[in-house]
Amino acid sequence: MSKNNYNLYFAILTGQNIANILPFLESAAVNDRILWIETADMSGHQATDRVMALLESRGYPRNTHQIKISINSNRAKDVAKVINNTQVNQWMQHARSIRLIGNGGNKMQ
Repeated sequence: MSKNNYNLYFAILTGQNIANILPFLESAAVNDRILWIETADMSGHQATDRVMALLESRGYPRNTHQIKISINSNRAKDVAKVINNTQVNQWMQHARSIRLIGNGGNKMQ
């Protein structure tokens, strides 16, 4: 995996999936990656899986171009769990840029 060949997007799922997915679809290149952060409120709704399936159908395979990490609460301190994930850490080290998709409803407290 060479450095600087993709952008890494972080998206926090809140149930406003269209608001989360459109910025990615508008600006992402074929080799870009996205990390879906699923909060406790969204767990069990299958919303993340639906969004991932849509992107998979558009050429962003799971595990190589998009992954999901679930956090147990909506507290910002739980972001450490995300950053300490081995695959996320590797993606962050090799990304040209890291972008936060921050629209689509209430985020962390």
